[in-house]
Amino acid sequence: MATRTSGTRITHRALFREQPREMFFLVCLFSLPSSLILYSFKAPLSIIATLVGLGSTALLITFINLRYRASFHLSLFTSVVTSVVILFGLPALVAAAFIPLLGISRYQLGEHTPLQLVTGFIVGFAITAVVFQGMNLIY
Repeated sequence: MATRTSGTRITHRALFREQPREMFFLVCLFSLPSSLILYSFKAPLSIIATLVGLGSTALLITFINLRYRASFHLSLFTSVVTSVVILFGLPALVAAAFIPLLGISRYQLGEHTPLQLVTGFIVGFAITAVVFQGMNLIY
């Protein structure tokens, strides 16, 4: 880990890219058991679909990042926004305005190329839409 002059510790940005097993472990540790617990307690399918979509997106991005560097941040944020728009309809499209803002910020920080951002967006949107469609929550 690198340190700043103020003594505050910062985490190396490539932690999960360099250690994909840890990311896979975290996704499985939090997403799968949480989904099963919610399902066993008969939680609303919309909540379960949101969690499954988010976990599936994180898992796929982890595998993609073994060979390519797609935006993990943008894919997860897009997954959440997609869930909100599916669940709450047209008024929730306001949240979608923040997706390009996040992409622009990641680009300006030099973290990603436009293609890496588009890949993250597509994965987050597509996986979440497929999960909601599979659970018959898209009307």
